[in-house]
Amino acid sequence: MDWIRLHVGELFLLWSAHGRDELPAVLEIPHVGRTPEFRAELVATASATLSERGLGTVDAPAPELVRLLHTVANSELTLDLRLDGDPAYRAVGCVSDRGAVAIGVSGTDVELSALREPLVAATLLQALPPCEQGRGLSVNLRVDDYTAACEAGERGGQPAFSDVLRDAGLREPEVIVMVRVVTQRIGGGRLGAARKSWEGRWVRGEGTLTWVDTPDGRYGLRRDRGWLTVTPLDASRLKTMAYELFTGARQFG
Repeated sequence: MDWIRLHVGELFLLWSAHGRDELPAVLEIPHVGRTPEFRAELVATASATLSERGLGTVDAPAPELVRLLHTVANSELTLDLRLDGDPAYRAVGCVSDRGAVAIGVSGTDVELSALREPLVAATLLQALPPCEQGRGLSVNLRVDDYTAACEAGERGGQPAFSDVLRDAGLREPEVIVMVRVVTQRIGGGRLGAARKSWEGRWVRGEGTLTWVDTPDGRYGLRRDRGWLTVTPLDASRLKTMAYELFTGARQFG
């Protein structure tokens, strides 16, 4: 894929001129140019830098850039990514009847590219750092039990956290995995999906996919209908779960 690189200020000004509603919230694009005078100065500066890179101007962007903006503006299905880091990485895949677009933001840097819808999940996940599959078993428990264990852990530390999990029916190998996920996090991220309803409102999917990186590998955490599933993840499994989350978003709204 060919990525177009922008500054966050350039993206905001372009969107203000050619977009619709707000940019996807996950991107956290700051508003610039609060007064008409300052906005005009920023537009002139941004137009000059865009033109130098062959991307047109704010008022007349290059055709490829216009197509990307219009696809995002008319999107009906999105997959959004938040990735831990300094700076954090945020991205969204947008699908409309015009095609699909991926947008990623890190600090003040933005990248955009057109792509095919089946590649949205895999493309967003390319931003993840490599990490081995987590050790141990998969774990299933009620979200309420997990919440109670975390509250106990806040008061009594790891022993209290583990005791609540045992009382909830988890076996010792499962407790070990949960302790590892909660206490040894060195990185991670989250994926969520949304689609536009027939009324034009954005509706979030019921499930989310979170992963935690530890010294013992990567684990996926999936909340759905009151249950939490913790699964040791390799790259292939994470890609499959992300694709399922994305395609499942078409079933609600």
